[in-house]
Amino acid sequence: MSRSDRAPPARRQPDLLDWTPPEPVAAFAPERRVQAMQMVAHEQKVALSSLYEWAKCTHGLAREDWLPALAPRHGGGREAAELPAEGWAMLKGDFLRPERPNFTACYRRLVRVAAEQGWQVPAERTLHRRMMEIPEHQRVLLRDGVDALRRMFPAQQRDRGVFHALEAVNADGHTWDVFVKWPDGAVGRPHMVAFQDLYSGKILSWRVDVALSWHAVRLAFGDMVEAFGIPRLCWLDNGREFAAMPDISVLTGAPGVGKTRAACQYKRLNPNVFKILAEPALSTVSALLGALAHELRVTEVGRQDRVARLLKQRLAGTRALIIVDEAQHLTTEMLDQLRAFHDQAEIGIALVGNSAVIGRLEGGRRSNEYAQLYSRVGMRLNRREPKKADVEALLDAWSGRLFVRVFDGAGNVREDIAGDVLASITTMQWNGPAQAHGLASPCQGGVEPARPSAWAACGSALR
Repeated sequence: MSRSDRAPPARRQPDLLDWTPPEPVAAFAPERRVQAMQMVAHEQKVALSSLYEWAKCTHGLAREDWLPALAPRHGGGREAAELPAEGWAMLKGDFLRPERPNFTACYRRLVRVAAEQGWQVPAERTLHRRMMEIPEHQRVLLRDGVDALRRMFPAQQRDRGVFHALEAVNADGHTWDVFVKWPDGAVGRPHMVAFQDLYSGKILSWRVDVALSWHAVRLAFGDMVEAFGIPRLCWLDNGREFAAMPDISVLTGAPGVGKTRAACQYKRLNPNVFKILAEPALSTVSALLGALAHELRVTEVGRQDRVARLLKQRLAGTRALIIVDEAQHLTTEMLDQLRAFHDQAEIGIALVGNSAVIGRLEGGRRSNEYAQLYSRVGMRLNRREPKKADVEALLDAWSGRLFVRVFDGAGNVREDIAGDVLASITTMQWNGPAQAHGLASPCQGGVEPARPSAWAACGSALR
């Protein structure tokens, strides 16, 4: 067998007793010592500062004594101070408040009080650690508020795949941020009620009106049922229009358009409707309660709170409507009292008057004085001039007995006569036809036999 075919000799494993430790790092040159420290810290995933600390602990010791030298030397420490229960309650109350004070400032205030009361106060770190043991959601709620606590919860994820078409729908109202002119000439923001299919997101029906009301909700729902069918589930908004609760309505208009006559006629035609006049003499809450008690035939009298309680008992469950004419004379306290009747007795309130009524609600002070009242207003209607159909209906009712001609300051016949005609007719109805002659300029009227040419001219001017 040749030498190349022989197996290589086995390497002898070194005996542990024969092993010689490497040269101590401390014996290295300074530059080599730094390199060695960095290399060992990188290979062993140890902080470089820890290696230097260990080298300092073992400096000058024999190798067999390194392990005892590196053993921890934690002492027992001092005895922990126990904070009394009232002190802990004070610290929690000071720290867990909406002002969100710094914990160090709260601890300093505790120390000052503890010196006066003779309490033993633990270290600041100890109390801070104990404070952080309080559940986070409780600390966030007390220091940051409900909105911050709500943001801690993950956003809700909805899956439309569990539905089929028209199985579930939802509805909501929206007020468009534009002003439009309605067919009757009124200007305001349009309000829309819409129903949506939750499976496809398709808008199934909608209605646009001058205000969000239960009437618009019912019409939109009827359109959906008529066009697509009856859904199995329906989610509605929590607005008053969906709950069919009575609203507060504000009806304003120029003098002579028939606001008072319309209110009186509505009261005559509908039961459970009560009307009071807010004349200037009705300037206090007590006077308002007295007028309501007279209208509702509540004869018992007494203090304001007693009368108000009796009126609420009388109105509760009736779903009545209280019409307040000349509402521009109502004070803030009187409006608040009407709002209380509306909320607690669940009745409707209609404020009728001039433009000052809605001006007070929508003015610069709306955010503080009238915010609660304004949020309950479900319908706002401003009639600047009478509708042409109203004037024609009155002219037809007086056909054969009345003729009205309207002039301007120069004595010329006015073209836009709708407002003046209705005001003149209203005045004649109240004062009698015999007093209709010689009306103040620019309106002049007289009671004459009907003349076809005159009615034709008047009709063409209205159209």
